[in-house]
Amino acid sequence: MVDPYTIALILHIVGASIWIGGHIIIFAGYMVPMLRSRDFSELDRFESIYERIGIPSLLISVATGVYMGSVWYPIAEWFNPGSRAFMLGLKVLMLLATLGLAADARLRIIRRYRSGGDIDIYDLAIHISIVTILAIGFGVAGVMFRYG
Repeated sequence: MVDPYTIALILHIVGASIWIGGHIIIFAGYMVPMLRSRDFSELDRFESIYERIGIPSLLISVATGVYMGSVWYPIAEWFNPGSRAFMLGLKVLMLLATLGLAADARLRIIRRYRSGGDIDIYDLAIHISIVTILAIGFGVAGVMFRYG
């Protein structure tokens, strides 16, 4: 029988793969063409489909990450810069930054687009770029926590 930690690890890796991979696809496959054409419609269509799997993947990754991290270290230790557990705290900070950027994009930029207004494509591109870097950072911090 497989132990709960192993199940959590598998779910975490699958969820993180979907989250990171999806953002690399958005960045490389949709954002660059959006900047060339100055048309957000293709990215908007992909994003509306990706959200159905991307958001649950992020939630699974967060839940399993908190569980696995707390097996290794108490949560209070995650924010101690001198501890190996600091990589977990760094992941929490990256998650908060991601949520802030996503909320800003959704409430300010995408809402304006969907109500027929003009949007600043470059503002959206900055959001996409930072969230993609943070997504990759989640993976790097996870590896650094475990092996670094």
